[in-house]
Amino acid sequence: MTYSKTQKLDIYRHLYEDYASRLILFAGRFVDKSTAEDLVHDVFIELWKQDELPTEDSAGSYLFRCVQNASLNYLRHQNIKEEYIAKASVRLKLIELERVSMDEILIRREQVEAVHLAMQSLPDKCREIFEMHFLQEKKSKEIAESLNISVRTVETQIYKGLRILRQIVFKYA
Repeated sequence: MTYSKTQKLDIYRHLYEDYASRLILFAGRFVDKSTAEDLVHDVFIELWKQDELPTEDSAGSYLFRCVQNASLNYLRHQNIKEEYIAKASVRLKLIELERVSMDEILIRREQVEAVHLAMQSLPDKCREIFEMHFLQEKKSKEIAESLNISVRTVETQIYKGLRILRQIVFKYA
């Protein structure tokens, strides 16, 4: 059936006023409110482009089906987008790993070994406190309690150890 522009506009306005808010609520069960509004408006735009509008009897089921399909398509697209982002992230990490040269790995290993070797030159009590703090990741209070010394002594020994290590490591760097 062909409509005059006025007839089509009246039918379209009637359908929009009768169904838009219910369709937004329906779509809102699957997507956020803003997206639900966008999906419903997109359905009505597509409806306007059609030559024939649904009849009064079939309009409700037709519009709800259109919104359901639009919601499904949107969610599928979101899922594909999230999968793509996850895969792209993995690819970027792989590329980054491939760029790390063996020279860099060896240099880092040498630096770690130099620090460990330098730690061996620390005085015994200082080294013990230093290792507890940096390697075992204990807090100053925990170290003080386990060694039966003051927290201030622990912090002084940590500072002393850092000062000695800086002098040794930077001397050879």
